[in-house]
Amino acid sequence: MNFRSIRSARAALSLSSAFLVVSASAQGVLEIPAANSTYSGIGVISGWHCSATRIEVSIDGGPPRLAGSHTERLDTLGVCGRADTGFSLLFNWNTLPTSCFGCRFHRVVALADGVPFADTQFQAENFGAEFMTGKTAQYDLLNFPDTGSITTLRWDEALQGFSVYLAATNQISVAGTYYGALQTGAQNPACGPFPPNREFAIKHGKFIAQVANGRLALSAQYVDGTSCQLPEVAIKAASASSDDGYAGAVFDAAATAACPEFPAGLDVRLNGRRLVADSLDNCRTGHVMAAK
Repeated sequence: MNFRSIRSARAALSLSSAFLVVSASAQGVLEIPAANSTYSGIGVISGWHCSATRIEVSIDGGPPRLAGSHTERLDTLGVCGRADTGFSLLFNWNTLPTSCFGCRFHRVVALADGVPFADTQFQAENFGAEFMTGKTAQYDLLNFPDTGSITTLRWDEALQGFSVYLAATNQISVAGTYYGALQTGAQNPACGPFPPNREFAIKHGKFIAQVANGRLALSAQYVDGTSCQLPEVAIKAASASSDDGYAGAVFDAAATAACPEFPAGLDVRLNGRRLVADSLDNCRTGHVMAAK
């Protein structure tokens, strides 16, 4: 066989292998772990495949592990023409290394009858132990999944993670009176003066939040007898990625023109228990912290 024949044969074999992978992937999906997601505790590696007799998964290039398969998945009837397509493998994410930044990222490959059909990268996090015992904790997530709701999380030792213990609606209102203080002075360290010489003027008072039809009006009444009234603006819904249960509203410079303590406008965050606000000037010269 000459060089051209060998090259043609190799190309045909490569195309054949690629066709097998594409064909397999078209018939199956690895759902957990999802790409670029983060996992901890004890969970499952799972998904579905239309035609496989045997499903295996390999983690970080390790030996394939046999997954349970042929469980009922009615949602695959339209794609596969059958429902016994589900697969899963119980897995302790805490067994994966996370001791350095690069160590946190891992790869799982799913195989159907020995042929790869999914290749996913994900992140693992843990507390440095394969299975922690004797730990207890409980926390409230305010305004989740909706404003006014409180979702309580409790540590579950069997799952090695937090799970929903109680989901209650209409439990909290971001409206109401918050008691606290206004700090005036450059809160942004870039504006100086720098610690330990930084000092702030403090004005104690109450901050009254009125909410109606998705809009917020805010008034400040200070113990020295001065006050400030801000007109209503639209409330921005809490963002799970950054706001930690706080709803927000932004008053522009026109809205705060009568309030010299809030130059350039005011960014307000409140969650029904606490209120935090910052003026929008570069030096953040007005900062409010208050609680119910």
